[in-house]
Amino acid sequence: MAPESTAAAAATDDDDNGKTVVVLVNPQGCSLSQEIMRRGHVIVALWTREALKDVANVQYHTEVTEQGTLDDTLKLVSLCISEPHTIVACFAGAQDGIELANHVSQGLGLSSSQTLVDKQVQQETVKAAGMRSIRQVMGSTFEQVQDYLKTEAYPLVVKPISSSEEAKLCHNFADAEQHVHKLLQSFAAVVCQEFLRGKEYAFDAVSCDGIHKITMMWAYDKRPVNGAAQVHFGCVPIESESPEMVPLIPYLRGVLNSLAIQDGPTHTKIMFTSDGPCLVELASRLHGGDGIWRPLCRALTGGYSQIEATIDAFTAPTEFAKLADKPPPFKAFGQEIILVSYSKGTVKGTPGFDLLELLPSFMVMESSVVVGSKVDYTVDLATSLGRVILVHSDKATLQRDIDFLRHMEKINGFCIYEARQENLVHPRGDRPPTGPKNRHAFSADGPSLIRHLSMDRPELRPLRRTMTTMDASK
Repeated sequence: MAPESTAAAAATDDDDNGKTVVVLVNPQGCSLSQEIMRRGHVIVALWTREALKDVANVQYHTEVTEQGTLDDTLKLVSLCISEPHTIVACFAGAQDGIELANHVSQGLGLSSSQTLVDKQVQQETVKAAGMRSIRQVMGSTFEQVQDYLKTEAYPLVVKPISSSEEAKLCHNFADAEQHVHKLLQSFAAVVCQEFLRGKEYAFDAVSCDGIHKITMMWAYDKRPVNGAAQVHFGCVPIESESPEMVPLIPYLRGVLNSLAIQDGPTHTKIMFTSDGPCLVELASRLHGGDGIWRPLCRALTGGYSQIEATIDAFTAPTEFAKLADKPPPFKAFGQEIILVSYSKGTVKGTPGFDLLELLPSFMVMESSVVVGSKVDYTVDLATSLGRVILVHSDKATLQRDIDFLRHMEKINGFCIYEARQENLVHPRGDRPPTGPKNRHAFSADGPSLIRHLSMDRPELRPLRRTMTTMDASK
């Protein structure tokens, strides 16, 4: 494949003259890109051939696509840069860009590169280093995992080799077999793992020349709901000096060292089991969610997050060296909430979202639910209503807001759904229903349905009366 035209590749803005350049491979999401540009760098967005291009409103210096050979790709990237521009770093904005970013970094003479280790190798390497690891098997066909599924104790976990978003807890052989076949229709391979019992934690870290800085620790809030065994309700930040971190932080550092992680961000999941910490998986990428967690981390740490540390690692190593090895005592209280739906339907209004913004601890919300959206019962991240970041200087205020938010979920208070047409037995009302059970019959769209919010929340007073599909008497 021939390189793209020089004119297209070398297009620059006058404001970019003389600036340093970061080549960002697959810059999915805008938080990382925006911080790079805020620091005065310009970005050449390099997309792998298979990547889904970012649709965020980010104006890159230039956008190019991977070519048929590495040499052609390097030539194309070089055509984007003219004097006095200087490329100072090349790294991946998403995990699927790590391999290309490493090749381009080496081709451009840049020393930093990220480490990509598949899940099976991770467990084998950690086990060889004398640390607790998961019993597992990986395969690209059902036959390669069949024996494991017949001998491993149930329940067990079946998930894609490259993701955890379609992981499933399978309770018998038939269930596991069905899910393996389903995943292999979309993924190159699957991983089948023992089910770890305990509490799951996540660690955001950044490495530079083999030096690891932990930027945040999280405890996952997972609960059974809507028939699903483990549904994400959110992430709770954990203080680095808390008792549970005493064994977990050394274990994390052992994992990073055994896997020879040298540069870049990592998001590591560790289960604290009855016999100690055990690696679930390590992803060579930023914490997900396009950085919605960033303002929470900055509020807790006093000004930095994994995003700032990542950019420092690749563009300002001396600044990276100044970061603490682990977060200092938190300067506020906060939490990431994942909104759970206990109902389904076609959305005709979202009054509850407006209500959330009035909470004293509200910081930011991210949701794809709008008028016309189809909402289903939440059974995984894909079916959640969205994410909310809450932060406050007062712990009691934060907890009160969390309780209120969870109450809104239970009463289906975030969304109003389109009413269903019912075939009534007596549509003309010639035989009106009688009896105490029908005393409060009502229309789903009737004006008599008004929710009176508790007066102990004065900050919510502007929305004290609102239309709803909930019978006020209940």
